[in-house]
Amino acid sequence: METKKAPITAEELKQMVKEAFEARAALDVVKKKKTEMEAQYKEMCNSILFWLEEVELENFKVPGFGNAIVQNKFSVKTPKDPEAKEKLFRYLQGKGHFWEVVSVNSATLNSYYKEQMEEAVEADDFDFAIPGIDEPMHYQQLQMRKG
Repeated sequence: METKKAPITAEELKQMVKEAFEARAALDVVKKKKTEMEAQYKEMCNSILFWLEEVELENFKVPGFGNAIVQNKFSVKTPKDPEAKEKLFRYLQGKGHFWEVVSVNSATLNSYYKEQMEEAVEADDFDFAIPGIDEPMHYQQLQMRKG
């Protein structure tokens, strides 16, 4: 039996893996710094907002930089329990806006699909499909674990 010669040596692959771990470590440092800077920025914005409200200004212009503008917004939370979801869905259907507003979280859908597919495999259901969902796309990703 003929053995294939790898187009890359074990040492070259080892070096690539080391460099990937080093790059990930560098990214972790940058992400941590980004998180710290975002917290500082948020604190600054909250302070500016406080003072603009305190002196009753809706905006404040700094030449060469830009405007700090107070915006009034609102937000609602999505219903979490099934009863509240059902009430919302019935309301949206009644208004004719159900399909415009309702969406499915991608991670939740993938988890549900995987669960249903595993049940179909156990039941020898080779025609498994969920209406409205295309065939799943298979992909591979590399997982890097320390150790």
